[in-house]
Amino acid sequence: GLVVAALYFGLNRFDEIGSALGIATNILADRLKLLVKVEVIEKTPYQQKPVRYEYRLTAKGSALYTNVLQMHEWAERWLAGDEQTNLILTHLSCGSQLHSEVVCSACDQPLKASEVEYDRSFNLENIPGSGESA
Repeated sequence: GLVVAALYFGLNRFDEIGSALGIATNILADRLKLLVKVEVIEKTPYQQKPVRYEYRLTAKGSALYTNVLQMHEWAERWLAGDEQTNLILTHLSCGSQLHSEVVCSACDQPLKASEVEYDRSFNLENIPGSGESA
């Protein structure tokens, strides 16, 4: 999640992502490899000697934007502290500061975990790649 978020906020190189997230290089390398494998991101060389890569979101990765936005807002609320705001997002269409909200597609009411029922017959084994560890 945080690696994908870093790409949304313009960090595209291994060192940039690692520095921003404070993540060990071996863990970051594994996460990037998995995200490339499942086609959420793609890597392209930007330097030949030694070969170094930039990472970009694919269409599949771009579809995760609302999730990344929710993670950003969670981090701002719970990790940044009361007096510090690291990043303010502005909706370009109306010029207002952005606050996202997940709502029901039928009644347009905000969703709460306590008001959602899950289909317990759902089978994770039917999802490609679900048998692999992340």
